[in-house]
Amino acid sequence: MTLRQRAHKAHACGELQKAESLYKALLDQKCIPEDVGNLGALLSQQQKLKEAINLYNKYLQKWPNNLQLLSNAANAYLKVGNQRLAIELLNKATLEHPANFSPVLKLSKIFVSNNHTNKSCLLLERFCQNNPNEGLAWLELGVIYWKKNEPEKALQAFENGSKSLPQHPSLIANRLTLLKDLNELTKAEELYQSLSNSLKQAKHIQGAWAAILMKRQHIDEAIEILEPLSKQTTQIASNWINLAACQKALKHNIACQRTLKNGLKYCPNNTTLEEALAQNFAETGHPEKSVSILKRHLKNGDIFNDVQLFNLQFIGSATSLIDPKELAKVAKKMGGESIHPRNEKHVG
Repeated sequence: MTLRQRAHKAHACGELQKAESLYKALLDQKCIPEDVGNLGALLSQQQKLKEAINLYNKYLQKWPNNLQLLSNAANAYLKVGNQRLAIELLNKATLEHPANFSPVLKLSKIFVSNNHTNKSCLLLERFCQNNPNEGLAWLELGVIYWKKNEPEKALQAFENGSKSLPQHPSLIANRLTLLKDLNELTKAEELYQSLSNSLKQAKHIQGAWAAILMKRQHIDEAIEILEPLSKQTTQIASNWINLAACQKALKHNIACQRTLKNGLKYCPNNTTLEEALAQNFAETGHPEKSVSILKRHLKNGDIFNDVQLFNLQFIGSATSLIDPKELAKVAKKMGGESIHPRNEKHVG
């Protein structure tokens, strides 16, 4: 067994100290970029980030365009909070390897994390234009268009991605969701019926199909899908939300409340689940519990849209459990107006 093989085996077996020693011994021989990348990754895994960065910088002088070293070094810089140098390295990787999606994806995620959605969009548009057969790039671009509230562009991106990856569940599920949102229900149903039975069982596709059934007012059929699906995909908040909406439509308020509470066990920071639970509490005669949630959102600055603002104002004003001055302050901050509850109908 060669030295490199021994290093790989030790690394795979979790013998980190032994693997580190063997990789370092390799560097004193005729090493290759992969050896440096593996050692750097091992050092990062052990939180020896400064040593890993020094290693990458040293060998990037020897192999300045190596994709693994550029990407690994960028990851290490991200871990120590140096986004500027990470972005520099990833930009170089995209220039030297224009057909490789990996550095583009990493750059895109950095931009999105900093709320630079337009930068991410331009980056992905350019890559997709030059690499039209990279289905996963179209998937990411479609998600960006969706974030920018451009559903037609998002749908087209997902359809482009499906040309290269026709069996990819996320691309199909996103197409179904957008066709529903665009009220193209016949096209959505045709797409779903064209799928194989195995694809119809994919979790994302089941969730998207259930939402289409809800829009068609086939509530019982949607519940048949969503009840087991929500338990199988506990971290997907939308399945809990849609199941609760179905139960609410059937006036099964206690079941709806139980579903929302279960969803929050697995998705504790999801504001939509919390807002729905607050509304449920208000509708089932527990305004104090509802206001407790809304006050916490108010304190945290979590009131994001007009519907949430309306819920806060309506429940707060109707119960007198939130200071009217506080409500007016929130409305003014969002550019809205305070409401008077007597002539308003609470909508979900």
